[in-house]
Amino acid sequence: MRLLRFSIVYFCFCFLLTAQQKPNALLEETSPYLQSHAYNPVNWYPWRTTFLEKAKDENKLLIISIGYASCHWCHVMAQESFEDETVAKVMNSSFINIKVDREERPDIDQIYMRALQLIKGEGGWPLNVVALPDGRPIYAGTYHSKTQWISVLKQLEELYKKEPEKAVAFAEKITKGIKELNLIAPKEAIDITNKDIDKIQQKLYQTWDIRYGGLKGTEKFLLPQNLLYNIKYANLSKDTITLAHNKRTLNNILFNGVFDAVDGGFYRYSTDSMWQVPHFEKMLYDNAQMLSVYAEAYNQYKELAYKEAIIQTIGFLKHTMKNQNGGYFASLHADSNGMEGGYYVYSSDELKTVAQKKETLFKVIYNPIPFEETFYIITKNKLVPKKHKAQITEWNKALVKIRKNKQMPLKDRKIITSWNALLVKGYVDAYRALANESYLKEAENLFAYLINNQFYNGELVHLKSENGNHVNAFVEDYAYLADAATALYLATQNEAYQVYALQFLEASKELFYDKEEGLFKYASNNQLVSKIYKTNDDVLPSPTLVLADNYFKWGHILYQKAYLQMAEQILKNTYNLYQDQPEHYPSIGALALNYTYPFYEIAIVGPKAESLAAEFNRAKPINGIIVYSTIANDQPLFKGRYEPNQTYIYVCQNNSCKLPVETVEEALFQMDFN
Repeated sequence: MRLLRFSIVYFCFCFLLTAQQKPNALLEETSPYLQSHAYNPVNWYPWRTTFLEKAKDENKLLIISIGYASCHWCHVMAQESFEDETVAKVMNSSFINIKVDREERPDIDQIYMRALQLIKGEGGWPLNVVALPDGRPIYAGTYHSKTQWISVLKQLEELYKKEPEKAVAFAEKITKGIKELNLIAPKEAIDITNKDIDKIQQKLYQTWDIRYGGLKGTEKFLLPQNLLYNIKYANLSKDTITLAHNKRTLNNILFNGVFDAVDGGFYRYSTDSMWQVPHFEKMLYDNAQMLSVYAEAYNQYKELAYKEAIIQTIGFLKHTMKNQNGGYFASLHADSNGMEGGYYVYSSDELKTVAQKKETLFKVIYNPIPFEETFYIITKNKLVPKKHKAQITEWNKALVKIRKNKQMPLKDRKIITSWNALLVKGYVDAYRALANESYLKEAENLFAYLINNQFYNGELVHLKSENGNHVNAFVEDYAYLADAATALYLATQNEAYQVYALQFLEASKELFYDKEEGLFKYASNNQLVSKIYKTNDDVLPSPTLVLADNYFKWGHILYQKAYLQMAEQILKNTYNLYQDQPEHYPSIGALALNYTYPFYEIAIVGPKAESLAAEFNRAKPINGIIVYSTIANDQPLFKGRYEPNQTYIYVCQNNSCKLPVETVEEALFQMDFN
């Protein structure tokens, strides 16, 4: 089923081929995903209050179908069911049909994804929900064949006509379950020690795939926050089991099919446990975060392959995902050239042409993985001798040339604020790891692009289309932008970034903080069946924990007690979640490590402060922040410490500093013997 071939011409504004068919209400939408359904025979509506009211007025069940542009199985179901007249007749006669782009409306997606997880214990897209006219779900599923979909709809239609009370009772039960997932009793106190974290880590061991890395499962997602947490924990605890798992996971991701060895960049996930056969979407959020992952990994382990992965991924992002104004597009589709992965895979004949009678060496270097019939996925081999470098360069050029003669996957050209903010952070982390000034410049330019383009009438937006339509910002947009500004401040000490970071933190508190729950709501003006508080990490980090981390950092930079109290309260309120399921809440664990291990404030003051800070960043990673000033400065960590002819390093903890030293080596010595 996964290798089903089909034409995606319908996505290329399929209405060009179906001029005789009338469009539905999606034609006026700006989302490429919604537009791809504009000429379906299904009478689709976008998510609007008016169309929800229509369901109530006609007492019809809602079909809420959620997907996104680069989703392979969304397009399969569209072709099999939503383009089919028989299916459309069933849907149009008894239902009000709503199409949602999950990237435009992640709040709607998260509500109904939780319903799916409650009903079936799983998640995925396409996400197809049947709900009461008021939006409360009574059914949720993912991909359905045409036969399955018709059967489900007819059963639900019959149930609602003959026994509506049963449908309402089930909807109440599911909606209550969604709301209860949010309930977290604020705690007054919590005591966490290194031993507590170690016990949780031992629990985490049980979720690991000890052969191939990552979490156990028949599919493997990248899960950047899990990788970053394990790198941090291994560094602080010196735990050899976690260290080995880190290297195993990082290497298997990089040297298998889930990394594009030809053009660079990471695919969304692997369809097998060995990271070999990917699902070929390339998402901006994955690639942005994997820059941070491999930057941190390179800082820790100094593996040359990690450095090369950063360089190659940045090359892919700039060449393929960047628009002419400086923003980055959302995604590339999985499908092209009539099949899933058609742009990325190679036929056996193409590989023979590239190898040029050196097939044995070619197979050793690229380890082609069989994909479908006579097609192969190209990978990297970690153990390639340097003497083959020239040959590899020649082969890579030939492999790229073959791709250039193919149809490129379609590109979702949305500029999503939160995803671009993650990329700002990724560029800063790459700069810190590799000391490449161009990466820092790209981070600053991208941040400036977001400030200049992602506002509407003075308010931050989640995305804005070329015709000016926009979607209001969610907490993730504010959280990730605050994090990006913080990263830029720490890299440059430009106080303009401090202003931005604090503005976004204050706006997050004003718009999203729920004092009763002690957490941040996902949306400021919730009009859905329940509020959402996203505390878990999945393919994106928890915005609540990103904010907590930033409150913690700025609390230490500015000695701002209110910020420190905010961070600590969020940790208190969520720590039990990390205890129960550490694999789903690594950001909580990362915050907890700041309380169980020494957290340092490294203040470098004097004319040579910038170069010493760069040296410190290239030294062994520390649990803390490094700030510097080359001039007199009244901020707490610098005040009264500037001397015009001397540069000093102050190793501090909670506003208590050791005697100043002049070299990074001396400062590290002070920390080692804390």
